[in-house]
Amino acid sequence: MSTAESKSAVPAGVNGAGGPSLPSPLRVLAAGQGGVFTSGQARGFGLTRQDLARLANGGAIHRLRPGEFAVRETWQVAEPWTRLLLRTKAALLHRPDAVASHHAALAIHGLPLYGVDLEKVDLSASVKRPFRRSGVVTHVREAGVVPIDVDGLLAVPVARAVVQTALASGLVAGLVAADGALHRGLTTIAEISAAAPPAERVRGCQRIRELVRLADGLAESPGETRLRLILQILGVRVRSQMEVRRRGGRVVARVDFLVGDRVVVEFDGLVKYEGADGRRALAAEKEREDLLRALGFVVIRVVWAELDRPDLILARVRAALRSIAA
Repeated sequence: MSTAESKSAVPAGVNGAGGPSLPSPLRVLAAGQGGVFTSGQARGFGLTRQDLARLANGGAIHRLRPGEFAVRETWQVAEPWTRLLLRTKAALLHRPDAVASHHAALAIHGLPLYGVDLEKVDLSASVKRPFRRSGVVTHVREAGVVPIDVDGLLAVPVARAVVQTALASGLVAGLVAADGALHRGLTTIAEISAAAPPAERVRGCQRIRELVRLADGLAESPGETRLRLILQILGVRVRSQMEVRRRGGRVVARVDFLVGDRVVVEFDGLVKYEGADGRRALAAEKEREDLLRALGFVVIRVVWAELDRPDLILARVRAALRSIAA
């Protein structure tokens, strides 16, 4: 054993993969930070750069970028959007002067993400010009934008993050975030409309106007947002989250979308049907759908993969409208 190895601060314990384990105090600190820590924090517990390299090679931690790490167990089970959140948390720990922006801010606010680069973290800080380094884009801090503290992490306000995301990643990305934020009451249409500075209102005015016009806080998922937008682009007039009643006025169902008077279009996320609870939900859904058909409605179900086939969705809606008119 070399002298350097003999002086290593990493304890003799092993992790689940048989390699060196993360010291307990640092593990506790990381857990309190969502599963991430910085090399500076590790040094405070006596770990050297070589110790961190051994921990990473041994499978105890995952290196996110220079000086930023995640506990391996946390990283391995994280979904792609959760990994963006971990990267963002670590970047903010490393840059305490910075504020999360764009879709990184949406992740901090717990809002849905679609159509964004999940491996890129956007921050704003007191820099002279924007730059990108190791997957983190640092933007010039915007005058007049007061950050929000979310569980100890700073992020631009929700409305500003929605507008930034729409301008940087496209209308659909911004609309998914806007719908989610409106549904949860985290912002308003007026705040979104006012969140674009004058210069952006000139460059991206059409996109922001479309975002404000199309946003709908009734949407309960990104799938519903995308489906509604597809139907609108195809020229299909839809009403969201409509209640279906019996003749006596009793509500028997609330449907995602109603086209005309009797065509129901539902987004089916499928994941809700997993396990024993899922089987019960599926049975209840079938009973609900049978009732709708008994009342004279045609029900169309659209799954996530079909959102990339708008022609198929339009053909099914048209066929349903023809069957009712016949």
